[in-house]
Amino acid sequence: MLKVDFSELHRSGDENEALVLLRAVGSLAASLGLGWIASGIETGEQLEQVRELGCRAAQGPALAAPV
Repeated sequence: MLKVDFSELHRSGDENEALVLLRAVGSLAASLGLGWIASGIETGEQLEQVRELGCRAAQGPALAAPV
């Protein structure tokens, strides 16, 4: 399983760059036969973006408050 910190990708301020990197991670995971998890999901829109890219596991403030 690969884990990607989604919030770090979006700090660059370039939405397109972040999505390109996420696509690359998803492609890498698939080629290795691995799943991937997106952490740091802060909005429903971000969750939808990673789901569209094939990510089936996510965590972050948009899903549940830290314990």
